[in-house]
Amino acid sequence: MRSDFFEEIFFSSFEKLTVVSEEAKDVLGGSSIELLKEEGINHQVIKQCYGLLPEESEPKNRRWLIDGVSGLSIALLQALKPLHQNLGVLSASHRSNTFMGTPVVREIGDGDILVNDVFSGERLGRQYVSLLVQHRRTLQSALEQATGHDGSVIVFAAKKVYFNQLRLSKVLRDCGYKTVALVFDQNMVKHQAGFFDDIIYTDFISFLMLLNSVDRKLLLHTQGWLFRYHIPVLIDTYKPKHCRQIIEIMDSQSFYLPEATVSKIPDTMKMAWGENVIENHQLQLACENYIVHHADGVIFNGDDEYRQPLVKRDSPHLRNKHLAFPALPVKDFFHASNIVNQEKRLVFVGGCHRFQRIGRMNYLGTRSCWDW
Repeated sequence: MRSDFFEEIFFSSFEKLTVVSEEAKDVLGGSSIELLKEEGINHQVIKQCYGLLPEESEPKNRRWLIDGVSGLSIALLQALKPLHQNLGVLSASHRSNTFMGTPVVREIGDGDILVNDVFSGERLGRQYVSLLVQHRRTLQSALEQATGHDGSVIVFAAKKVYFNQLRLSKVLRDCGYKTVALVFDQNMVKHQAGFFDDIIYTDFISFLMLLNSVDRKLLLHTQGWLFRYHIPVLIDTYKPKHCRQIIEIMDSQSFYLPEATVSKIPDTMKMAWGENVIENHQLQLACENYIVHHADGVIFNGDDEYRQPLVKRDSPHLRNKHLAFPALPVKDFFHASNIVNQEKRLVFVGGCHRFQRIGRMNYLGTRSCWDW
C-alpha cells in the first residue's frame, strides 16, 4: 500500500455518502473534503493497530514523526499522543517550533520512523482496514441497541461533549428521557460515561456513513462552538429527512469575533488559528447563519439578546424553532462541601443568568424540542 493510504481510506468512505441537503452543502462550498479529513482517523482502530506492533519496532530512543502539518497530522496526533511519548511533527516550513504541543522537526534523522508509513504499510494497513470495517458494523449494532425505536431517546453527538451537554443530559434523564452520546474523541469516553445511559465512540466519517443510511428516526443534539460550526452543517448535509438535529449555540462566532474586530487583528488570529483563519472565519459565519435559519431547532445558551444579532430575518415559524436557555446549576456538579457546609458560599461568575429548572419545555410549537 502507498503512503497516501489514509487518503484512500477517506475517499473510499466519502464517496459512499449521499448528499441530502444541497442547501447545507452549498454553505460549505468546496471545503467539505478538507473539513472532513481531520475527522477521518479512528482513534480506537489506531490504538488497536499500535498494540499489534512488535516490540523491536519501537525502541524507546527512536522518534516517531508525523509527516506534515495538516488535518491528517492533527488526527494522528490526537490518536497517538496518549500511546507514544516520543512524537514529533516533520515539517520544514511550519513557523513555530511546536504543533499542538508536539515538537516540530525540520529534518528526519537516522532511526526516526514516519508514522504515516507505519500505518500504511501492508501489514498494519490491511489490519487497519479490517478493524475499521469491524468497528462500523459494531457501531451500527450498538446504536440500534442503545436507541431502539423509542422517540424519547436523544443522541448527543460531538467530538468532545462539553459541560453544557453533560448538564443537559443529566437533567433530561431526571425528566424521564434516555440519552446516548456518540463521541468522536476516544480520550473523552471514560470522563463522560457517567452522564449518559450509553456512550459510544466512533470517528465522524463512520458516524456520517451510518446516519446517511439509517432507515428510522433519530433525534440528534449537537453543539456549535468557535471554528466548529461546520460540524452541524456537515451533519445536515447527509442527515436523512426523517431524522432531526437540535443544535446548541455555545460560542457564537459572530459574537466573539465580529467583523470589526477581525479586521484589526488578522496577524494575531493567524497565530492562534492558522494561516487560513480569515477564510475559515467567513465559512464559520456562513455556517452559523445557516444553522440559525434552517436547523430543526436551535438552543441559545443565553437570553434573547444573545440570539437577536444572529437573526437576519424573523417570523413566528423561526421563533418557534429557537429556545433561549440560560445556564442552570445542577447539584450533581457541586462539590459536597458546597452543599452541606453553610459557612461557604458558591459564587457564579458569568454564564448563569438565572436559576431555572428544565422540564418538557415548549420548544418546537406546543411540544418539547426533544419530542416527536
